[in-house]
Amino acid sequence: MGVSVAVQDMVHGQISLHYANANTLSKMAMRAPDGTMLGQIHAYADTMFNSHQLRMLVAEIATLSPVDPEEAATLDELAALATDAIGQHGYLWFCGD
Repeated sequence: MGVSVAVQDMVHGQISLHYANANTLSKMAMRAPDGTMLGQIHAYADTMFNSHQLRMLVAEIATLSPVDPEEAATLDELAALATDAIGQHGYLWFCGD
Protein backbone atom coordinates (compact mmCIF):
# COMPACT_ATOMS: atom_id res chain seq x y z
CA MET A 1 0.00 0.00 0.00
CA GLY A 2 2.83 2.47 0.71
CA VAL A 3 3.00 5.40 3.07
CA SER A 4 -0.19 7.15 4.14
CA VAL A 5 -0.07 10.67 5.56
CA ALA A 6 -2.21 12.08 8.37
CA VAL A 7 -2.43 15.76 9.20
CA GLN A 8 -2.70 16.24 12.96
CA ASP A 9 -3.40 19.32 15.02
CA MET A 10 -1.26 20.52 17.93
CA VAL A 11 -2.71 17.96 20.35
CA HIS A 12 -2.36 15.11 17.82
CA GLY A 13 -6.02 15.05 16.85
CA GLN A 14 -6.31 13.69 13.32
CA ILE A 15 -7.59 16.25 10.86
CA SER A 16 -7.26 14.27 7.62
CA LEU A 17 -5.77 11.09 6.20
CA HIS A 18 -4.34 10.78 2.68
CA TYR A 19 -3.43 7.75 0.57
CA ALA A 20 -2.95 9.36 -2.83
CA ASN A 21 0.41 8.54 -4.41
CA ALA A 22 1.33 6.46 -1.34
CA ASN A 23 3.49 4.04 -3.31
CA THR A 24 5.32 6.86 -5.05
CA LEU A 25 6.03 8.53 -1.72
CA SER A 26 7.43 5.25 -0.38
CA LYS A 27 9.75 4.87 -3.36
CA MET A 28 10.91 8.48 -3.15
CA ALA A 29 11.60 8.19 0.58
CA MET A 30 13.60 4.99 0.17
CA ARG A 31 15.87 6.46 -2.50
CA ALA A 32 16.26 9.91 -0.92
CA PRO A 33 19.79 10.77 0.23
CA ASP A 34 20.75 10.44 3.89
CA GLY A 35 20.34 13.67 5.81
CA THR A 36 17.31 14.84 3.86
CA MET A 37 13.88 15.26 5.37
CA LEU A 38 12.34 13.08 2.66
CA GLY A 39 14.94 10.44 3.48
CA GLN A 40 13.79 10.43 7.10
CA ILE A 41 10.34 9.12 6.15
CA HIS A 42 10.37 5.42 6.90
CA ALA A 43 8.54 3.36 4.29
CA TYR A 44 7.79 0.48 6.71
CA ALA A 45 7.19 2.22 10.04
CA ASP A 46 5.69 5.40 11.45
CA THR A 47 7.42 8.76 11.16
CA MET A 48 6.19 12.05 12.58
CA PHE A 49 7.38 15.57 11.70
CA ASN A 50 6.61 18.63 13.82
CA SER A 51 6.08 22.14 12.43
CA HIS A 52 9.79 23.00 12.53
CA GLN A 53 10.69 19.85 10.60
CA LEU A 54 7.83 20.47 8.18
CA ARG A 55 9.21 23.90 7.30
CA MET A 56 12.49 22.19 6.39
CA LEU A 57 10.57 19.60 4.35
CA VAL A 58 8.68 22.27 2.40
CA ALA A 59 11.96 24.09 1.65
CA GLU A 60 13.54 20.80 0.55
CA ILE A 61 10.61 19.95 -1.72
CA ALA A 62 11.03 23.31 -3.46
CA THR A 63 14.55 22.26 -4.52
CA LEU A 64 13.65 18.81 -5.86
CA SER A 65 13.25 17.87 -9.51
CA PRO A 66 10.62 15.15 -9.93
CA VAL A 67 11.38 12.51 -12.55
CA ASP A 68 7.79 12.12 -13.75
CA PRO A 69 4.30 13.63 -13.35
CA GLU A 70 3.44 11.18 -10.56
CA GLU A 71 6.40 12.35 -8.47
CA ALA A 72 5.51 15.98 -9.19
CA ALA A 73 1.95 15.38 -7.98
CA THR A 74 3.22 13.57 -4.89
CA LEU A 75 5.59 16.41 -4.01
CA ASP A 76 2.85 19.00 -4.58
CA GLU A 77 0.47 17.08 -2.33
CA LEU A 78 3.12 16.59 0.35
CA ALA A 79 3.98 20.30 0.34
CA ALA A 80 0.28 21.18 0.65
CA LEU A 81 -0.23 18.74 3.53
CA ALA A 82 2.88 20.03 5.29
CA THR A 83 1.72 23.62 4.87
CA ASP A 84 -1.69 22.68 6.27
CA ALA A 85 -0.07 21.03 9.31
CA ILE A 86 2.20 24.05 9.85
CA GLY A 87 -0.88 26.29 9.80
CA GLN A 88 -2.42 24.09 12.51
CA HIS A 89 0.83 24.21 14.55
CA GLY A 90 0.55 20.47 14.16
CA TYR A 91 2.20 17.42 12.71
CA LEU A 92 2.37 15.11 9.74
CA TRP A 93 2.25 11.47 10.67
CA PHE A 94 3.58 9.14 7.99
CA CYS A 95 2.28 5.60 8.44
CA GLY A 96 4.48 3.12 6.61
CA ASP A 97 3.09 -0.07 5.19
